[in-house]
Amino acid sequence: MSTPFDKNLVQGVCNSNEFKGWLLSRRWFGDKSTLSNLEFSISINYFKLISERILINIIEVEASNYSKTYFLPFIYYEKIEEILEPNENTKDTIINLTENTFSKKIVMNIDNKQTVFTLNLLEAEFCLYFWRKMLFDAKISEQFPSM
Repeated sequence: MSTPFDKNLVQGVCNSNEFKGWLLSRRWFGDKSTLSNLEFSISINYFKLISERILINIIEVEASNYSKTYFLPFIYYEKIEEILEPNENTKDTIINLTENTFSKKIVMNIDNKQTVFTLNLLEAEFCLYFWRKMLFDAKISEQFPSM
């Protein structure tokens, strides 16, 4: 699988009302009452694709008289089974991961041909795949000093 997106695409998605609504639904997300009208912008201060599926992001949420920065790692997947270990492939795990995924249909021109795909971004902290890659994949852990 080739990852079909870059920082500009992710930032555009982050500024959609669908993503802002999803972000507001996260328990860890800041001042919900100030931001509930969705009149805020999101900029990506740091974006690094550290593996085929893992995106490390630092986003900044800004509104009038409000600014806050969040560390927001994502896992990209097409089918959830792609990121599950065999022993994780249970109904409860799939439900939990799906509930913590933001999904949006994206249309892109690739090689002069319109391609539609579903962008599934999972909050990485919920997935064993993320932690296993971060801690035990030498290609990733060797990048830490330069990140």
